[in-house]
Amino acid sequence: MTPSEYQKFVVSIEATAQAGLLPRLLHGRLGLATGWLEFAATGNEGKRCEKLGDVCYFATVIIDALGGELNPEESEEHAIELIETVCSEIKRRAFYDKQKLSDEVLIRLCNQIVGIAMHHFGYVLILNTIKLKQRYPNGKFDSNDAIARADESLNPDGNRVV
Repeated sequence: MTPSEYQKFVVSIEATAQAGLLPRLLHGRLGLATGWLEFAATGNEGKRCEKLGDVCYFATVIIDALGGELNPEESEEHAIELIETVCSEIKRRAFYDKQKLSDEVLIRLCNQIVGIAMHHFGYVLILNTIKLKQRYPNGKFDSNDAIARADESLNPDGNRVV
């Protein structure tokens, strides 16, 4: 799967794709933050890969909202520093009507986040696509499908298993 194909897939399934710039940026910001926190909180390697897939998804939402193209880059920065910078910039734009970084810089930072994730798990975009196709069998976001989470099942203890 190419980055371009992944970006098109993300846009096809994204809940806020038609909502305008600000809702898409806020959706991306919240997803980046929660995805990274969930990644950091788990020691399970499969779950870590899944959460990096979520981080890539939301970074791609931001890239697309700003009119950029997904083009993963290598980075010397740590992902958490990049995510913090992106989230802070979106907060400034959304709530303070200020812009410190250009759209191009924000797009580059998101591409670096995806690049870092792909460096650790080269197949992360493919696994994320498989998960989302299972969750949204009609190929579009649906709130009922989002709640049902068909890509997950429950174990005998009632806990979700991927």
